[in-house]
Amino acid sequence: MRASATSAALDGHQRYLAGGFNCQTMPDVVRAIAGHDPIAALRAYPGMVWLVNGDRDPFRAAEPTFLAACRDGRVVRLPRAGHITALANPDRLARLLEDAALEIEARNGRVGYLNPQDRAPGR
Repeated sequence: MRASATSAALDGHQRYLAGGFNCQTMPDVVRAIAGHDPIAALRAYPGMVWLVNGDRDPFRAAEPTFLAACRDGRVVRLPRAGHITALANPDRLARLLEDAALEIEARNGRVGYLNPQDRAPGR
């Protein structure tokens, strides 16, 4: 099982690296991020927020601060996942997004709006 997980992780990294890197955009990205206040944005947002982090993500140290800023927030931790979960396991992310959509439907009394053909793989 361990060899299988390692093989899958290496495959994900190889696919990521095959896409190439473009460092020319980095200054623009850094400027945009530097001017953003995620805590203020979370405080201002009235809707449901899921803070999705891999349990091996080194950037989740401020997780309690982010959660406290949410009006309607929850932390979802993904076992054996790092920071770039969407690239490493897009099917897992698709299932999480589907779960969030289903919860929103249930809260709004509109169950059944998510079409079966739009469901994540394995559902």
